Amino acid sequence: MAVGSVILYHVNPRFCPSGFVGVDIFFVISGFVVARSVSKETCGAFSSFLFDFYKRRFFRIYPVLAFVVSSTAFFAAILLPSVPDTNYVLPTGIASLLGISNVLLYSISGDYFSDIAQFNLFTHTWSLGVEEQFYLIFPSIAVLIFSHRVLRSRTGVVILVAGTILSFATLGFVGNGAAGFYLVVTRFWEFGLGVLLFLSYVPAFRILLHHRHLSAVVTGAALGLLGYSLLGLDEALFPFPSALAPALAAVILIGLIATGNGGAAGRFLSWYPVVWVGQISYPLYLWHWVVVVAIRWFGPADPFLGIMLTFVVTFALAATTHYLVERPIRSWARQRSFRAASLLAGAALMLGGSVAIVGTLMLLAPRLALSITADRTVWRTTAIPSAASGDCDTASSTVWTHGGRFITIAPSGCIGEEGRPRLFIAGDSHAGAYFRLGQRLAARYGVSVVVMTKAGCRTLPNVVDNADPACRNFRSAVLARLQKEARPQDRIFITALYLPRYRTTFRNAPDAVRNVASDEGMPSLWPPVLSQLLQTGAHIVFEAPKPLLKTAPFRCSDPWTITSAYCSLAPPAFDKSELLSMREPLLRKLQSLVAEQSRTAIWDPFPLLCRSDTCSGIEGGQPLFYDTDHLSGYGNDILVESFARDVLDISPLTKTPEVSVR
Repeated sequence: MAVGSVILYHVNPRFCPSGFVGVDIFFVISGFVVARSVSKETCGAFSSFLFDFYKRRFFRIYPVLAFVVSSTAFFAAILLPSVPDTNYVLPTGIASLLGISNVLLYSISGDYFSDIAQFNLFTHTWSLGVEEQFYLIFPSIAVLIFSHRVLRSRTGVVILVAGTILSFATLGFVGNGAAGFYLVVTRFWEFGLGVLLFLSYVPAFRILLHHRHLSAVVTGAALGLLGYSLLGLDEALFPFPSALAPALAAVILIGLIATGNGGAAGRFLSWYPVVWVGQISYPLYLWHWVVVVAIRWFGPADPFLGIMLTFVVTFALAATTHYLVERPIRSWARQRSFRAASLLAGAALMLGGSVAIVGTLMLLAPRLALSITADRTVWRTTAIPSAASGDCDTASSTVWTHGGRFITIAPSGCIGEEGRPRLFIAGDSHAGAYFRLGQRLAARYGVSVVVMTKAGCRTLPNVVDNADPACRNFRSAVLARLQKEARPQDRIFITALYLPRYRTTFRNAPDAVRNVASDEGMPSLWPPVLSQLLQTGAHIVFEAPKPLLKTAPFRCSDPWTITSAYCSLAPPAFDKSELLSMREPLLRKLQSLVAEQSRTAIWDPFPLLCRSDTCSGIEGGQPLFYDTDHLSGYGNDILVESFARDVLDISPLTKTPEVSVR
């Protein structure tokens, strides 16, 4: 039931709207099962108990995990787009082999429901990381709980109860962010409930054997609570306190079934198809997410076909792995006796080998990748060709501040570089997407460039930016630096995404970015910032809105992706007049600002990025854009001469024989 609800939710949330709570149910089951498995094995020496405990856990978890992760990593290295959005896929695979993928995902994605997490082939391994970390804690408590000495046993129970309460209180304290979701300290209470259930279920539930009506009422209540947990849970209140509902439902149902009070629920769970799914549940869980994410990347446009393909491939892979990998290895392990040294050596060899395989694939991925996006110098704005044409050496350095970056690109060894204006590029992630243009200007024209960028934080704010303290702090840092360093001959280039996206890189639905031209709060938000910019004495240049695409080129440029559900949402090219009409209100507002202020201007890259009556993200087989609105490396390159001429009012320097880029 636990793995089934998770699979249904991942395949299509409409099948089981709160199916993600299956993991919470599993944690309770795991606590109950592991307590039962060690209850009679803690009488001997602690070292012997630890050896037996970890031997069983290792053969139960690791061989199948290593097989699935290694196989998936090979697939990922060859077929996934080689773009920043996939940078953490293979590292997450390595982290899963080390039992720490939950920690890595906590640090990089911030949210289980984020786009990065939803398109990572190994996101689901976070739960294995939590479980394995629980296994590091549990043996010491178990030895106390199941000790034959009453005082030790009571001490162990007190520690377990205190740890369970403290874990739930910690969850309430940290809230419903990534820490509450991913970390063992905020998940321990669910395992603790399972262990406490094992310690108490006999007296607590056997009394119901003699009260059929009461048993039926309790069973009905538990099933109702479970149904609510799976179908109507408030996601905004998850995991605190909403995770308590499925955990308590699991406690009651496990207790009822374990004491023979399960009734129809128990008979259903004893039905052979359900038992068989339980037998293959581990490889089923490991494979299902891999298939779901692969379908998201490459799956067919027909939703029904995609769903059917997901179920068929998932169950085929899970059954094959169960019968050819899981069962033979577990059977072999049960029939053999291991010395500690040989088991440790074998475990280390398997661990090291699997990590080495995935690590090697990660290193070789740029060469192994079949995706067109593997050409980083074309797709990525941060990749500078080794044979870049220019007249100067360049070096870049980065300083992080308030979650954003100040990137300085300094030219050297130029002829006639004195007196060149400095260029400050300021804005959200679209400012960062002009890094390649900045480097080209520094190499070819001897211009010192500073790129000041923080994703989602515009220099000229909208209401959302202004309400975000992090954005306000970053904007203040940008203005302070400009007022300190900008000179009258310098240029301050303001760029950002203000128009509403058709859709984001990973979603089919229209995006929720607000149109700044219709934002009632905008007139009162721009002038104070513009006033501070003008106080620098430098020339202020606003970027006119660039074209927006309906699908991201990096997702729709490979033969195995162009027929996917995402790429079938829109044609590769669409009417130019549609985009011109969309940007007209904002362009008028910018023109009004420029008309009212001296030393201000607008630079419009639109004509170079859409040269015909239709707009497309691809020109002559080369990508103008990386995603729906950020420029590619090639897109930067075609804008350099226009920017130098129209914004900087300069021409190339006298060429020197050699160029080096660091």
